[in-house]
Amino acid sequence: MLKWSPKSLGVAGADPEELTSIVLDGNDLAANTEFYTDFAEKQAAIEKENLAILRSELRKEISETLAVEKEAEISAYQQNQIDLYNTLAEQIRASAKENISSLANGAVELAIAMAGQVMRREIDVDKDTILRAIQPLLFKAETGAKLVVTANPEDAAYLESQTQFCEKMNIVKVIADPRCERGGCTVKADTEEWDLTIESKLTVLADTVRLAMQSTEDIQEDN
Repeated sequence: MLKWSPKSLGVAGADPEELTSIVLDGNDLAANTEFYTDFAEKQAAIEKENLAILRSELRKEISETLAVEKEAEISAYQQNQIDLYNTLAEQIRASAKENISSLANGAVELAIAMAGQVMRREIDVDKDTILRAIQPLLFKAETGAKLVVTANPEDAAYLESQTQFCEKMNIVKVIADPRCERGGCTVKADTEEWDLTIESKLTVLADTVRLAMQSTEDIQEDN
């Protein structure tokens, strides 16, 4: 008679209370061997199936966890990309605006420089430029205000020669100052003072152009 235990047969899953050993009768050894072999194979198949199910469930759980983590990772990456491109777009817009503004300022400076050249050429051939610079004060100065004019020596000499104009404008004194550019001057009254120099006129012109450009930019941004 042969005696085998479940452990020696490798029979996993058998109830140890029901099957603590396998007794093979020598008279029917072939039949008993086939029975227990079949039993062991079926148990192995069951355990294999259970293991496959367990693995499948584990894969599913792991896949779901990984999917959630991957989705979060992708969402974070996408958001980072969106933020990156938004930042880049803002930088490009700011740079473009700065470049446009720089070009515009350069254009203004060039235009003012050209305007200054034109004005100075006119001054060279038109002595009355100094008179036209002072004439608007007729309506700005207080009635009876005595004016003192400081101008380039050439303009000062010409202005003094225009006695009728000086009487009309109530110019009581003309000061020659070589630091003053031709065509412009400064004028003082008792309580007021006016800067009528060429440089001052060009500065006012440039400021006016820049203000107009800024207003246009503000309107475009609002739209």
